[in-house]
Amino acid sequence: MKLQKLTDKIERLFNISELRDLCFRLSVEYDDLSGENRKDKVRELVQFCNRRGKIDELMHLCRLLRPNESWDSEPFKVAQSGRQYIRTVALAAAKHEVDKFVSDHPDFHVLVNSQNTPTEYIFRFKASSVAPPLDEHSDPVPIFEHKVHFFLPPDYPKRPPEIHWLSPIYHCNIDPESGKLGIGILEENYLPNLGLGRFCKMIVEIASFHNYEFTHSKNAQAKKWLNSPKGQEAIREIGGYQLHERLNSESEDLHPRMHELNKRLLHQSNQNHSKMSPLEIQERLKNQKLVEYAIRLIPKADYHKEGLIGKDERSYVFIGDYYEQRSRSLREILANLWIGDAFDKVANANTEWLGIIFEVGELNYRKFDLMPATWKSMFRIVSDPKRLGIIEPTSKEKESMGDAPRDYYSHDQRYWYARLTSHNYNKIHPHTFLSSCFGIDWFCFDGRGITKGQVPSRIFLVKNSPLTYITYSIQDLGLPNDNKVLI
Repeated sequence: MKLQKLTDKIERLFNISELRDLCFRLSVEYDDLSGENRKDKVRELVQFCNRRGKIDELMHLCRLLRPNESWDSEPFKVAQSGRQYIRTVALAAAKHEVDKFVSDHPDFHVLVNSQNTPTEYIFRFKASSVAPPLDEHSDPVPIFEHKVHFFLPPDYPKRPPEIHWLSPIYHCNIDPESGKLGIGILEENYLPNLGLGRFCKMIVEIASFHNYEFTHSKNAQAKKWLNSPKGQEAIREIGGYQLHERLNSESEDLHPRMHELNKRLLHQSNQNHSKMSPLEIQERLKNQKLVEYAIRLIPKADYHKEGLIGKDERSYVFIGDYYEQRSRSLREILANLWIGDAFDKVANANTEWLGIIFEVGELNYRKFDLMPATWKSMFRIVSDPKRLGIIEPTSKEKESMGDAPRDYYSHDQRYWYARLTSHNYNKIHPHTFLSSCFGIDWFCFDGRGITKGQVPSRIFLVKNSPLTYITYSIQDLGLPNDNKVLI
C-alpha cells in the first residue's frame, strides 16, 4: 500500500476523535501535527510515521480498529537508496547492541563478518547443558560450551535473525540435523525494535534450559526425554527450570523478558502469601500505593496474542492490582472486580478465563498512562488534548485539576461525574459514549477508584495497548467452578 493510498483510507475511515485516539496510541502529539483540517493532520501523521519507522505500527493499529477493511500488507515502496540506508542503520544498531551485551558478559565472545554492519555473527559462550546421547541406551552427555551462528536476513529488522547451533546440543526447540532454533511464537510476535541483545540473552537461557517449550518442538526425542521424570531431574541438576517451575509453560512464549516476569512471579508465589485483607487494601488506597503488577481477566476464547489489552473499541481499560487478588480463586476475583466489561463480562458460567499479568511500577506507569479509576481521571482523559481531547475544560476546571502529581481521589467526584455526563459527544448519549470508550457498567461502577465487590478492590485505568508491545504472563484460571487460584 502506498503512502497516498494509506492517507486517503485513514481520512475516509477515521473521524477527528478517532484520529486523536490513533495519535495517542502511537505516542504522537495530535496538536503538533501541522495542518488546520483533518485531511492535513492525516497526511502529516502518515508522513511522520514513515519518517520515524512507525508505519508498521500504524498499519497494525488500523487493522485492529478497522478489521473489516482491507489493509494491504505489501511493504511500502521506497527508493533503493532509502532501503539500503534503513538496513545500514538497522545493522549498525544491531552491532551496537551486541557489543554492549558482550561488554556486560565477559564470557560471551563474538566473531563478525564486518566490523561496522555485520550480517553474520558467531557467538561462543558457556552454559551447562546436554548434547545428544552416544546411543539409544545412553543418557544425554553434559556439555558446557556452545557455538551459535546468527544470520540477519535481507529484510532484517522486519524479520528476526536466523539462528543455528553449530555445536552439539540436545534440546526440544533445536533441529537435531540442521541445528536451527525454532523461534516459534517469538517469530509471530517479533517486533523490529526487539533488539539483537535480547536474542543474545535468549540463546543463553535456551542453552541452559531456562527457556523451552513443547508446542514448537523440533526434536521429538529430546522432547520425550525432557518431559520424562529422568529428564526433568537431569535439567534440575544442571540448573535448568523444571516444568512445574514455569508459570507459563503452555503460553508458547520464548520472550526473555516474559520469562523473567514469570520467574519473579513464581518466586513470590512460593512465599506462601495469604490473601490480602480488606483492611490492607483500604490502607493501600489511603496511601495511594503504586501498582507493581496489574491483573486483567479476559475470556480464553477472546485472547489473541496480536490483539489489545482490551476490546478494540476501547481507548482505556480497567485493571486490578495483582497483589490484591493473588491467592484468590477466579470466582472471588470476578466478584471483586465486577465492573462491567472492564474484564469482558459474560453471563455464561461455562466461560473459561485467562489472567493477564503485566508489570507497571515506577518504570512503566507513564507508558501505560496509569490512573485511578475515578470520575476525575476520566475527565482528565477526555479533556486533555494530549489524550482524547474531546471536552474543552474551563479555566476553573484546569485549576481544580491541579498540577502533577494530581489527586485523582479528591472528594469532588460528583462534579466530574456531572461534567462528564452533561457533555454532548457528537449527539451520542454520554452514557453510551463513556461506556464505549472505557467499558463501564453503570450498575457496578461509582467512580471512586475502588469496587463494591465481595472484597472491595482498587481499580485503575490504563491505555489500551497492543499485547505485542508489553511484557506479560498468562495464567489459565479455567471455569469459575474449577476453583483455580491466582498464583
